[in-house]
Amino acid sequence: MSHPDPEVAENDLVDTHHHLWRCEDVITRGWTASEPRLHQDFGLTQYEPFAREWGIAQSVAVQAADELTENSRLLADVADPHSSPRRVVGWLPLEKPDQTATVLADYGGADLVGVRHLVNFEPDSRWLGRDSVKESLREVARHDLVFEVVPVSADHFELTMQLIRDIPDLRVVVDHLGNPPLQSGANPTWTSGMREFAESGAVDVKVSVGHALLRQGTELDKWELERCVEGVVEMFGAERLLWASNWPVVTLHPQWRSWLSRTLAAIDGLGEDDAHQVRAANARRVYRL
Repeated sequence: MSHPDPEVAENDLVDTHHHLWRCEDVITRGWTASEPRLHQDFGLTQYEPFAREWGIAQSVAVQAADELTENSRLLADVADPHSSPRRVVGWLPLEKPDQTATVLADYGGADLVGVRHLVNFEPDSRWLGRDSVKESLREVARHDLVFEVVPVSADHFELTMQLIRDIPDLRVVVDHLGNPPLQSGANPTWTSGMREFAESGAVDVKVSVGHALLRQGTELDKWELERCVEGVVEMFGAERLLWASNWPVVTLHPQWRSWLSRTLAAIDGLGEDDAHQVRAANARRVYRL
């Protein structure tokens, strides 16, 4: 059931990407199984102090496992009118179009605003090119939900772009700056892929530090974050960028507070009007806050 949201104040920050999970759910599943530092409860009780510390007024909880059961937990969390999380980007069985349609019909309401499948962990790099996935994403577009993706290969960029061409109404959000290289210009695939996304007019981008970069450890110190943000702004414009914390995954880096501060400083460096768009206004548009 959707609940009314207060208007986001002029200077409020919207976190468009964080996770909520229970320890028992992450110890043995997927990518989190190999990250013991994440094997603890990261729920509303833990997120709310983080949100207060960073001045976050509203947020979007994003799936961390390709399973339907997580959707129910996340939707229950955002149903609390006193919590910061307001919307959910969940998971759907995109390889099964009939089941996808049924689940979408069952959920209803406005709290589910997007869908993500962890294609970056799929053994088949061309998973996005499957006919069944495309059919399901047509249904996603029909329900006016966004499709979120973390492209980590040339296939991901190519096939996401093909989906945009084949499904004109599909709105795409690229997570974590599209997994950029540590050094500017070091990955031509990223540069050309992101530029093509920008030219499509169908893609918004989250300004956040993703798991792949965080796993680089001290090598992450070489990341030219500010230059990366400048390049993405040049390609997409501030009106198509979204700030995101990627909590609690961002805490894998010992200097995670510094990285979050740097992302916000890079955004604030765009000027007051553009910074407000990236901090809050764009999130209201994309996620119907």
